[in-house]
Amino acid sequence: MSKIFNIANLYMSIATLYLLQDVAYEGGSLLSKLIIAIFVAFSFAMWIIATLRYKLPLYCKGLNILLAMFTIYGIALLFSHDTYSVWAFSSEVSKHTYILSIYLSLLPIYAFYIFTLNGKFTTSSIQFWSIILLISSVLRFLSYYFTRTSVVGTDEITNTYGYLFVGFIPLLVFFAKRPLLQYTFLAVCTILVIFSMKRGAMLILAVGLVPFVWSMLQQGSRLHRTIIVLFLIAFTIAGVYFMQHMLSTSEYFLVRIEDTLSGNTSHRDILKTQIWDYYFNDASFIQKLIGGGANHTLKIADNYAHNDWLEILVNQGIFGVIMYILYWIGFYRTYRISKRTLPQTDEAFEIRTVLFITLVASLCMTTFSMSYANLPLGFTMALGIALGKFTIAQNDTNE
Repeated sequence: MSKIFNIANLYMSIATLYLLQDVAYEGGSLLSKLIIAIFVAFSFAMWIIATLRYKLPLYCKGLNILLAMFTIYGIALLFSHDTYSVWAFSSEVSKHTYILSIYLSLLPIYAFYIFTLNGKFTTSSIQFWSIILLISSVLRFLSYYFTRTSVVGTDEITNTYGYLFVGFIPLLVFFAKRPLLQYTFLAVCTILVIFSMKRGAMLILAVGLVPFVWSMLQQGSRLHRTIIVLFLIAFTIAGVYFMQHMLSTSEYFLVRIEDTLSGNTSHRDILKTQIWDYYFNDASFIQKLIGGGANHTLKIADNYAHNDWLEILVNQGIFGVIMYILYWIGFYRTYRISKRTLPQTDEAFEIRTVLFITLVASLCMTTFSMSYANLPLGFTMALGIALGKFTIAQNDTNE
């Protein structure tokens, strides 16, 4: 009974409820706010416990510094008298959403890290909750699709929730001994990312799949690798036919492809020009150094920068960019240490693969303003588990 009603399962149940807003209950309602508050408070407690009680890997030390910086700027925003809005929204942006989105994105890493260290996340539980999260994400995706298409009066829309399925790619590594389930996961995620019409999600999916496929080809016997190659050939052929079908039947999909090929960036190039012009011509020395404060991009462009590096440059200045660079250096060094120090076992291979996929894919996300404030839950789950397994493996090696 204790295996069912443990703290990890409680946390994952809350995470699932959080994913199911606008599906099982209305987003923005009192219940929605309560579930988000519980999830963030739970994650925040895990952050504090991990920092005070555990010897954290280098990645987490860099993440701690980044979170401390965001927290200070977020608190300062709460006490400011400024108002902010995005041109596409009809209402003001709530001040608390700045730090809330960052906490929702990054703090779960510590929860998954602790659960892995304490043995609460076994391979079977990882697979079980991955399936639950996938089902919840599909429901969230479809709920948004049907709601949005009924409003705009067309069957083809851009569905932001396509990014949810990008986050499942590193989790697929933990399904190595259940290939049928692994390939089904991969097919579902790929199809829904394409249906989302989100060009950024498609690109990041492609970036994440390269190291994932390479890792599959490095494992197992010759027969196992042959089966993988045959599957990849079949998957590629099916993908080509699927793309041809989309191009011939979906006018909107064709427009999105043509926009990409013609360099249409959905006004992101205009945003970047505005931001660079502000930084070099209008920002004071202090603003160049420590930024204009959280959400300052909304003051100068009426929109977010859609690029993490520019967002931080405006909000936290050169100081923030340096902290962000140090964070990514810590991430890379953690991966390098895992390659150099861990023994050549299947579990060590899983750790290195997950770290590499999350490193490359999330670094790519920074160019779409998707990294530090909107990481999919699947990403943070995979990363936290890999870091926990990494710490355990290091401790066993040192003994």
